[in-house]
Amino acid sequence: MADLLRELQAQMSGKTIDKIANQIGGNQQQTSAAVSAALPMILQALSKNATNEQGANSLFNAIAKDHDGSALNNLTGLINNFQSGPGAGILRHVLGQKQNKAESIVSQTSGLNAQATNQLLQILAPIVMAQLGKQKQKGGLDVGGLANLLIQNTARQQKQQPKAAGFLNQFLDQDGDGNIQDDLTNMGVKALSGFFRKK
Repeated sequence: MADLLRELQAQMSGKTIDKIANQIGGNQQQTSAAVSAALPMILQALSKNATNEQGANSLFNAIAKDHDGSALNNLTGLINNFQSGPGAGILRHVLGQKQNKAESIVSQTSGLNAQATNQLLQILAPIVMAQLGKQKQKGGLDVGGLANLLIQNTARQQKQQPKAAGFLNQFLDQDGDGNIQDDLTNMGVKALSGFFRKK
């Protein structure tokens, strides 16, 4: 199964980070730290959304309609024109009421100011969606397959980097015990059983 975070990180070459930094007015170190914090956050928020049928269908339809992965072939254009792109809308849909908290966490982690952090997330959101679109095309994924990809990747992140994932718990911890692994497992089982029951 594709490692989404690793593949996204591979898109973030030194030159790409520099271009983002120049666009948002941050330095290279701050921008790199912000990207490292933001990418898993966006992926885990998408994963949470995909654990219910409505959220999974909404995500699948958005990817099928608007995100075929081609944006990855022109990251410079996406970065330079992010203000006219879909990033702001994606963030509102994916993060919802937690967008301000997400931006605050990335800002505190990286040292970027609030405006630069918001702009960074607007740049990264369509890149993440494009990566999902690429995987959908490559693997011929249906809605259940896409949900499974996200859920399994989130579980992998939690297992491989438990300390780094700590600040993400507030996005996924449902029962307030500080441990999202049980929540993720329960959500994933419920979601996937619902999808496959209809096959």
